[in-house]
Formats: sequence, structure tokens, C-alpha cells
Amino acid sequence: MPSIISHGIIGYLLFGKKGLIYGTLPDIIGFIHYFIRLGINCERIPFKRDIIHWVPQSSMTDFDWFMYHISHSLIFWIIIYNITGDKAVYASIFAILMDIFLHDNKVWSGPQFLYPLSQYKYNGIHWLTPLGMGVTISIILILYILPKDKINNFINYLP
Repeated sequence: MPSIISHGIIGYLLFGKKGLIYGTLPDIIGFIHYFIRLGINCERIPFKRDIIHWVPQSSMTDFDWFMYHISHSLIFWIIIYNITGDKAVYASIFAILMDIFLHDNKVWSGPQFLYPLSQYKYNGIHWLTPLGMGVTISIILILYILPKDKINNFINYLP
């Protein structure tokens, strides 16, 4: 999750309030069961350690992984888009595209973005590295600076 916050900001800058919601849904859906299962006990979350230790992969069950894989599947969100026809669903797709490239195998491997057809994961750069944060901040700044009509023109070109 290159920061659920950045996904929400990017979704909001592109699609407004619905984009904020859709931009955060892959991570919310992907981790809600995990956090409920842990009992949302803040004492268990090692806040004093790096953020990558807050959600250790070793603590995830098969069902947690299923939720993560399905919620980070481009196929799943394309189906949702085809059902709803709501272009704000692209905020979820953009969030997953960021996750594909901003995860690495050393810290947290990227999503199986073609799940369930493929288990392929791209080994990119981690979102907490200076380069990863630079990419994320650059995307946010570009979207913030771009005139709204330019963003709307881009959105209108989306199928």
C-alpha cells in the first residue's frame, strides 16, 4: 500500500469525493479482515517501529491474502467498472497501478494484479524509499498543479 493516504489524495484530485473513496478501497478491502482479526488492538501494532512492521506478512492468513489479492486485482476493478460505469472506479485502478510499481520483494512484494488469472508480481521500488516517495509526491503535485479542465479532459478520454 503506497500509503492509503496518497491513494485517497490522488483519487480525490482526479475524481473528487468518490475518487477518494475508490482510491482507498483496495487497501481497505485488502486489510479490513486482517485488522479485525487482530482485534484492532493498538497495543499490538508496533507504532515505534517503521511502518513496514505494522502489518507483517507473516501474520496474514490465507483468507487475508485472498482479500489482498482480490482487492488489488485489476481484473476485479475492471469488472466493477463494467458493472457500475462509474469513472471514479479508475481511482482504484490507479491506486493498484501505483502499488504494482511501488512495492519490492525485500519489504512487501507487489500485488498479484492479474489475480486470479496470474500470480505474477512486479518487483519495483518500495514506496518508503526516497525514490518511491519522490514518485508519489510528484504525482500528487502534478495533479494538484494541473488545471481542473486538463484533468477532466484526461478523464473524458478514459473508456
